[in-house]
Order: sequence, then structure tokens, then C-alpha cells
Amino acid sequence: MENKFIVGIASFLTGVIISRIIIEKAMKTLSQEEKARLIDGFTGTRTYGFIPVLVAILIFIGLNRYSDFNKQTILYAYTVLLSFVIVGMQIFVIRKLTKLEFPKSYIKKYNFSRVIYFLGLGGFIWSLFVKYN
Repeated sequence: MENKFIVGIASFLTGVIISRIIIEKAMKTLSQEEKARLIDGFTGTRTYGFIPVLVAILIFIGLNRYSDFNKQTILYAYTVLLSFVIVGMQIFVIRKLTKLEFPKSYIKKYNFSRVIYFLGLGGFIWSLFVKYN
């Protein structure tokens, strides 16, 4: 069981690294003006976008430590909550990229990088399910 948890962590880290490589290569295809628009367009998102994820993580930790709820039930509820938060954030980002008129090729590479990231995250969540079952 512990090995599966380590595999989950490795899966997540691999997804993050590959995703970053893909998005960095995609950014190299943007002009200086587009890069500036990207930074300007997402300044607030970078600053405040992590708050919903942080709140979800704190709720998960708090419920695990200080409640009488079944750990498995908490994990299932957390997975659903985190899924909604992540999907909502991705919809927001894709709409914003489209509104800011970024090239479709960049948006396509961005989406692909997110798929890789989510596959890694899915591997980690799978390992949590294995650990708590």
C-alpha cells in the first residue's frame, strides 16, 4: 500500500513537470506583446486563484483531524469538491484566453498541458483512495 502511495506522488510530480515543460514551450511561440497580455490578463488570477484550492485542502485536513466523519467519506467528498474547483478554474482560464484572443495553437497546447497535469493528479488521488480503503 505504501508503494502505491509513492507511485501516486511520483505520478503527480511527473504530471506537474511534463505539464510545465509543455506550457513553457507553448509560451515560446507567443510574441512579446502576447506574453505581456498573458501576464496582465492573469495578474489577479495568479494572486487569488489558489485560494479556493487552499480552502478545499484546509477543509480536508480539518475534517480528517477534528471530525468524527469516516475518512473514506471525507476523501470522496473532498475529491468531488476539488474536482469542481479545478474544473471551474480551468473553464475560467480557457474563457479568459479566448477573450484575450490568444492563438488557438497556444490554447490547444495549454489544454494538453492541463490534461497531463490532471492525469498526474488523478494518479495521486487514486493512491489516496488505495491508502484510505
